[in-house]
Amino acid sequence: MRLVGFATGLDGRGTSTRHLAVAVPYCRWRELGADGDAWFKAWRTRLPNVHLYHFDLNSLVALLAHNGFD
Repeated sequence: MRLVGFATGLDGRGTSTRHLAVAVPYCRWRELGADGDAWFKAWRTRLPNVHLYHFDLNSLVALLAHNGFD
């Protein structure tokens, strides 16, 4: 997965960036287990075909680490 939208091309490798601010709606799908699919379909901030990726803490940290951020 790559950083998308305004962050296209943003790469933490070899930069002098010290801080990165990220604002995303918190996706609770994983923590809700079996009830996650029903919750996700009714989620008020879900915009199909606009929001292409959804993040919780673990997936956002993994995405940033994959792109060279600590």
